[in-house]
Amino acid sequence: VGFVAGTLGSSVAVTRAGGSLAAAALTLVAYLIVITGYALLIRTRSRGDRASLMDATVIATGLAMLAWVFLASPYSIDASLPPVERVLSMLYVALDVLVLALVIRLMIGAGHRTRAYRLMTAGWLALGAADAGRALLVLQGTYDPSRSAEGGWLVAYALWGAAVLHPSTATLTDQVQLARTGLTRARLVCLAGASLMAPAILGLQAVRDQRIDIPVIVAGSAVL
Repeated sequence: VGFVAGTLGSSVAVTRAGGSLAAAALTLVAYLIVITGYALLIRTRSRGDRASLMDATVIATGLAMLAWVFLASPYSIDASLPPVERVLSMLYVALDVLVLALVIRLMIGAGHRTRAYRLMTAGWLALGAADAGRALLVLQGTYDPSRSAEGGWLVAYALWGAAVLHPSTATLTDQVQLARTGLTRARLVCLAGASLMAPAILGLQAVRDQRIDIPVIVAGSAVL
């Protein structure tokens, strides 16, 4: 509800004073509710699964480095945007990464992959892709509300609605028996990709003749 209200508020913000801030507040509340809900869901389904927690943290750290360098950092130095919009844009990127980390933790953890689970996960991936696309378009100065980024949000809302309506939603919180998980090919590829994120970012910034974000890359490498 918070995301839908925030989206609607953003679309009419140009006609009402303070509409943009009200929409941002609703969206931030929605993020907090989602983060809390996912944390509780993970705790209920697979409490004590430290291996999945560490793997998800590695993958999320690699994605966070990528998001900061190419999305959040450009917002912080974009003087064409008002200060409030710059702060909110950076905060949205951080919250998207945090939610994505929780989604990854749920994806690689134990438990049944029911239809509701798959629909809910696909909805968050669609929302993350839409947010990233919108952020890039805004930074390039080519953002248009009629483009595909808005469609990504609609797809996410439809997937969440389908997940809630599916009968398997009732089993999402069923606690599962933890089993020793081997290093599957998919998990190995994700971990390797995350571990190579730092040199990949260095290479991309060098090729594009951009300023090298040394503190972010050093800190991210240390965490990895």
